Amino acid sequence: MDFDATKPWIVTGVTFLPFIAAFILLCVGALCNLYKERKRRLRQQAIDNDIAARNRRYLEQERERGIQQDYIVVNIVPFPVNPPLPPPPQASTVFMCTSATSTNATSDDCAICLEEFTEGQECRLLDDCKHSFHKLCIDEWLATRKAYCPLCIAPVQIIN
Repeated sequence: MDFDATKPWIVTGVTFLPFIAAFILLCVGALCNLYKERKRRLRQQAIDNDIAARNRRYLEQERERGIQQDYIVVNIVPFPVNPPLPPPPQASTVFMCTSATSTNATSDDCAICLEEFTEGQECRLLDDCKHSFHKLCIDEWLATRKAYCPLCIAPVQIIN
């Protein structure tokens, strides 16, 4: 068979044949993806329907036993719930001290206002972490934020 280059339709066909094949492959791939997505959606819908049917059966059993529906709690989560968090560490107490008695403090200045403690100022010393602050500074801190130490974030229990 001799190739005749004088026929333009043969040249055009040979030129566009790879493009036509690629287009057909893309169409087949898109159809396969659509099929897989539909199959996945149907599978998920069947799972959801199964969970709903189980919940309905459970509610019917509880209703037959005479339990009020208002008090029935149904776990519809298909995976286990995370375990509860451990209790927080023991909180510190806050008490009044003066700068003369703040020798147990870990610093000579207030970490909130960055001023040094002077004789006669009212200070507060946190029990557990031993951080000291000016009374006005730490009171405002604890009133506007959560009850924790500004330096080490230890929980603080406020005692009036």
